[in-house]
Amino acid sequence: MNIVIVLCLHTNFFARQFDTNGIYTKEERMALLSLFAQYEVSMVISGHSHKENRTTFGNVHYITMPPLVDGGYMVFEVEESITTRTMQL
Repeated sequence: MNIVIVLCLHTNFFARQFDTNGIYTKEERMALLSLFAQYEVSMVISGHSHKENRTTFGNVHYITMPPLVDGGYMVFEVEESITTRTMQL
């Protein structure tokens, strides 16, 4: 059985240039990225910047979600690849 580890955080890791995102120091981010790799995290979902961004670093997929308006939500489908759909209520 394959286990998929997904973390949901408020603050994203790749908001700006790699050495800072305004929240985590470079050293803090490097330590966290190392832990994510060590524990085989598959995906990190975050928000904060209100701009959609997708980055893969090592084997970890980082998804920064866009703002969801009018009570919408996002559906993640994880199979051979990761797809998302934004749904409106």
